[in-house]
Amino acid sequence: MEGMVRQVGLWAAALATVLLASCAIDHHVAGTAAIGKVQGVFVEGYHGVFVDRHMGTDAGGKPLWVYVTFDHPLADGRTFATAILPEDPGVEAGDLVQLRFAVDDAPETGSPPAPNQVVALIAKHDTAQARAFGSPETHALNQLRDAAADARP
Repeated sequence: MEGMVRQVGLWAAALATVLLASCAIDHHVAGTAAIGKVQGVFVEGYHGVFVDRHMGTDAGGKPLWVYVTFDHPLADGRTFATAILPEDPGVEAGDLVQLRFAVDDAPETGSPPAPNQVVALIAKHDTAQARAFGSPETHALNQLRDAAADARP
């Protein structure tokens, strides 16, 4: 009987450790930034209807949007995002951009949520950095870098 009580105590301690560790991890990306690869650039042709920028629609004065993928899942598990491109520095598919995720404020009733925004063009599609983004070697290097920066024992 004493052995069973000890075993239950060990399981309870292990479960408490796992729960505390999972509570300490922030799985939100709101307000943070990430680098991703542009898969497409779109313009809002009509309210809520997005078309490829090169489809012949007049993009003059209309905001551009990008569809971005990440080389590994972010803290909340997402592997892609859309973001508004406030200024167009000539961003095209294959370019690396830094985007800032919108803060999850409680929006007013009926108002749309704040959009994610592209804040910087990191590398053009024809650079070595952009071509290497998402490759298995780059992913392994990023995992090693993240593990080295992890302060947990």
